[in-house]
Amino acid sequence: MAGLGQVATSFLECESATALLQFVFKARFVLTREASCYTYYECGDFLGLHRDRESECGVTLILYLDVRAAQIPSAHTGLQLRVYSPGDDENLVVRLVIPACTGTLVIGRGSQTWHERPTLQKGEYLTALTACFRRAD
Repeated sequence: MAGLGQVATSFLECESATALLQFVFKARFVLTREASCYTYYECGDFLGLHRDRESECGVTLILYLDVRAAQIPSAHTGLQLRVYSPGDDENLVVRLVIPACTGTLVIGRGSQTWHERPTLQKGEYLTALTACFRRAD
């Protein structure tokens, strides 16, 4: 992980980004800088099953900046985000699998939905800008 610089902060706080979140979620949001960062994953890295902290992350934004697949594709790729159906953490069912592709923008309510990134396999690499937004009340 690495903190946000001026370019990332400017992008995340620009009118287009905040207008997109307001349009989709019907509320105004502001960037939670201290809960936002660049994330780097390589072989063996994963993100365990979790929900984001609502106080910091009412809305989550992930922008995949650099995604590299293995030369020999694996059915067990870590280049995906698994989103689970609502419920407690013992009765979860995968509802959606979002492939990680360079340039893809993913937004959602990470504090309300269980999600995880499986273990990246040999030859897989991912860099993402991961941002949290809280309601602008």
